[in-house]
Amino acid sequence: MYTLYKIILFVFGMSLLIFGCNNANSKLPPNDHNRAFKVLINKKAHTLALFSESTLVKTYKCSFGRNPSGDKEIEGDNKTPVGKFYIASKKAETRFHRFLGISYPAIEDAERGRRQTLITLAEYDAIITAILNKQQPLQKTKLGGDVGIHGNGSWDFILRILPWRINWTRGCIALNNQDIEELFNLIDVGTPVEIIE
Repeated sequence: MYTLYKIILFVFGMSLLIFGCNNANSKLPPNDHNRAFKVLINKKAHTLALFSESTLVKTYKCSFGRNPSGDKEIEGDNKTPVGKFYIASKKAETRFHRFLGISYPAIEDAERGRRQTLITLAEYDAIITAILNKQQPLQKTKLGGDVGIHGNGSWDFILRILPWRINWTRGCIALNNQDIEELFNLIDVGTPVEIIE
């Protein structure tokens, strides 16, 4: 009986892959870097929505940190941060296929870190200065860092066909490799990103 259940799940997952239910809901616009894109990530719904101005362009399914509830607080808590950010960096070659770094820690995170003496005054100043200049904030502090949107990497074939979402990252947002490549080619550094529970 257990084997039959696994076969049914596998067939269902393959059908989702074949019929494209894993992402698309509309045709993508041309690669126009003057377009004002923004990204809304919903942790509860496991979705990343791409907007052009106020028009929904496409919705992608995604996974999060292994500890999905709540806001990121410290390095190693395996939580995906909640709040308003922007794309702060782009890396075309990573072990997770593509990487869009987000501007975590934000000002609110730096203020909390300072109150809780998790970061020094120099670290606080460096984070605030980077955010005000729309740059990548300091990454190697007790608040954690290197949070971004990336692909599934070498696990893509398995993770993309599952009919459910597995939260497996250390705090990042993971899409299948094809989806992150599409998103990577559309959006630029500075694109607004909001992550909600």
